[in-house]
Amino acid sequence: MPDDDESRAFARIVSQLRRDDPRFAEHGSPARRRRARIMLLIGVVLCAVAVLLIAVGGPEGAVIALAPWLVGLILVIRSRAGN
Repeated sequence: MPDDDESRAFARIVSQLRRDDPRFAEHGSPARRRRARIMLLIGVVLCAVAVLLIAVGGPEGAVIALAPWLVGLILVIRSRAGN
């Protein structure tokens, strides 16, 4: 557990960064958050489609399901990373 001196020093550094650059504490613009939500939703839907392809399509469906599964995973990861 960090001692009080380290905690106060860290708090001073963070407050200085917030004073110098207000964008430091900003979590992103509303448009960026909206884009991330849409990417997450599309990624989840693509992964669900891949699962359905595997369930309904058998071996051939499993091969076809690779593309939506990979794209869905990439979209989910990117939406959570903020990119």
